[in-house]
Amino acid sequence: IPSFKGKLKSRPLDAIVDEAQALVRAGARELVIVAQDTTDYGRDFGDPNSLPRLLSAICNRTGPDLRWLRLMYA
Repeated sequence: IPSFKGKLKSRPLDAIVDEAQALVRAGARELVIVAQDTTDYGRDFGDPNSLPRLLSAICNRTGPDLRWLRLMYA
């Protein structure tokens, strides 16, 4: 897919966390993070540890109402 869609581009961490918070406030109890290659999240920012930071931020900022956080295509 990158050959015709271009290089992978990560969304900013704060944008993802803000969206997660809004979804949980609206009643979501499970979030699924889907990407073409989830484990490459943030490498385009030059930070190979962005995925652990993202997951921690989501869990910390959504609180106990978020029961499940799943990753697809890792």
